[in-house]
Amino acid sequence: MSQADANLAETQAQALIDAIDSRKQDECERILNEARKEARGITQQAYRSARQRFHEAAEELRRDRAKRMDQAKAQRDTEQRQRHQAALSNIVETAWPKLTDALKARWQSAEDRETWAKGALDSAAFRLQRKGWRVVYPADSDSDFGDKLKSWLGEKNVDDAATEASEEIDAGLRVEADGAVLDATPKALLAQTGRVQAALIAEIEQLAATQESENTDEEASHG
Repeated sequence: MSQADANLAETQAQALIDAIDSRKQDECERILNEARKEARGITQQAYRSARQRFHEAAEELRRDRAKRMDQAKAQRDTEQRQRHQAALSNIVETAWPKLTDALKARWQSAEDRETWAKGALDSAAFRLQRKGWRVVYPADSDSDFGDKLKSWLGEKNVDDAATEASEEIDAGLRVEADGAVLDATPKALLAQTGRVQAALIAEIEQLAATQESENTDEEASHG
């Protein structure tokens, strides 16, 4: 081989080596770029996943907080209702013994006595057969009370009723007809415990609401 051929072969070999090195460099750059791109994708996905987990955890904390607040409010409301009911029960327990005296006092009022008696006769007319009545009233009533009863009975087309003054009752009326009895005496009325307690509690709450409204108006006027 001549020197010229040797030089040509060396030049070609070097060119081949340079081409291989260039291709290797391009391949390495391509692989590196793909690795960088994949790394960015992994990082972005990890960030999105972490952000999603954060939002989910925050939402769970919010729901848990709202649930605990609702539970606390429900417990507070329950305790408040229990305290309110206990207070009402104490008031009813205190007032109950005085109801009999209050009813008897109402019977002593002519106007209230007439309203009471007519109401009892209305109930009897609605519930009992309108014949064979026996109406019992307090023995210490006015002398003309029996005549008034007969007049009121006549207005209800109960003409054969017998009226009787009795020492057994001191307020109200008792109407008997064919074995049935409508008892409108204080003792019988107060025997309807649930109904009376409900009415008493309603009255107490109404008075409390009225007092609260008056206090609010008074504070507003001074403000």
